[in-house]
Amino acid sequence: MKPRFIIAGFLLIFAISLFVLATTKKTSKAVMTVRELVKLNQDLPNVRLGARVATAAIEYQTTPEFKLSFEATDAGSKDLATAVVIPVTYRGIKPDTFQTGRDVILEGDFRQGRFEAKTLLTQCPSKYEPPTYSNPSQTGSN
Repeated sequence: MKPRFIIAGFLLIFAISLFVLATTKKTSKAVMTVRELVKLNQDLPNVRLGARVATAAIEYQTTPEFKLSFEATDAGSKDLATAVVIPVTYRGIKPDTFQTGRDVILEGDFRQGRFEAKTLLTQCPSKYEPPTYSNPSQTGSN
């Protein structure tokens, strides 16, 4: 191979790598915990929050608009008596997998001790169990 093709190949790979790095840096955000957010003690716009839906009551209204209100705590919290909890409001349709104890990723604004979520993503349950099928030989059908 000629050296100019090798150099051109390296330059192309380098340019693509720079493009990927630049776009990734623009769109990536750190995920904060509830404890970190409360500890900052200030209003923050455009925050990504990783949390767990606390055991408090979940309120969901569908009229005049879809509105979901619940409390969130740190995803790793075992002892809810000492856990830091914040109220969350989400204006939108409640995801099917949303329930107490489920881990969620929220994006929105933290103002005056409340989190106003613009997006809400629920994580899949960690213990997936495939459906069980009956064995035809045990049911007597051949």
